[in-house]
Amino acid sequence: MSTTVTTYPIATVLVEAERILGPDREWKPVNEMQARFLSEYFAVCRHEKVPEIESLASWDETKITEFLAQRGFHVAVPPLEPSSFAAASVLNLLVEWAAKGDVTVIRRGLFWLRKFPAVRMPFGQVRFFYSPAHRNPIAHVVTKSGDDVYMTMHRNPGSGFDLVARAQELLRDKRPVHGYGGLVFPMIKLDHGVDIDWLKGIETTELRGLPALIGVAIQQTRLRVNEVGARAESAVVMHAAVTASRFGLRHRSNPDHVIKRPFLLWFERKGLSKPLFVGHITEDDWKNPGGL
Repeated sequence: MSTTVTTYPIATVLVEAERILGPDREWKPVNEMQARFLSEYFAVCRHEKVPEIESLASWDETKITEFLAQRGFHVAVPPLEPSSFAAASVLNLLVEWAAKGDVTVIRRGLFWLRKFPAVRMPFGQVRFFYSPAHRNPIAHVVTKSGDDVYMTMHRNPGSGFDLVARAQELLRDKRPVHGYGGLVFPMIKLDHGVDIDWLKGIETTELRGLPALIGVAIQQTRLRVNEVGARAESAVVMHAAVTASRFGLRHRSNPDHVIKRPFLLWFERKGLSKPLFVGHITEDDWKNPGGL
């Protein structure tokens, strides 16, 4: 099963909550995942701007529902309890390949009977790297925007924040490698809910000193990849309760590198401390998404 991690919308939704609670709140973790998120991600991500993220906080959950629906996410936002408000953020990241790829197929299974829609990116539009920490080549696809899209076959890169750490580890000591003519990779159509229940219970105080506690945390993520480019979307919703008591040059004859097993895919942007999107994509989501 595919798994994804998109941390910037989570960081943004906490910052958006601070529009109601007061700026620069000190968030207090109540579990290990929250502590790791606050120290490794929120501390840096909260200060970094991603233009593709929109956010909203409101005491009226219908406004949050409308905000999400207008951006294509039909998330069932639970009714708000008294003294509670909701906050939401949506990432809508579109990258286009520098040159359109060719539509092809990847064959797998007994007698190559299983076919998956795929893209071939020709020589000149993709670069390859090697990491001492990984056995498979890491492909870097050139985009019009300058954002970096990487992918590499990987059987078990971990999950959650370990997935992000693994992606960053692979780039830390990357070295150029030659010998491939182009890249063939599966098309992707992914739409799934992400378990961020670990965020529940994280707390802070509002301007008057009253405790505020997150009681609901929901994330929905979509990824579409075809011959034109890739679009990553992720919506995060949370409820916070304010209470009165505490909670080099190559020849075209070189063979293509074919990604034919589950693979790690992530989006990097210069100036950001963390990847914008990381996913481990399995065959269940190797589908033609149609448009982006």
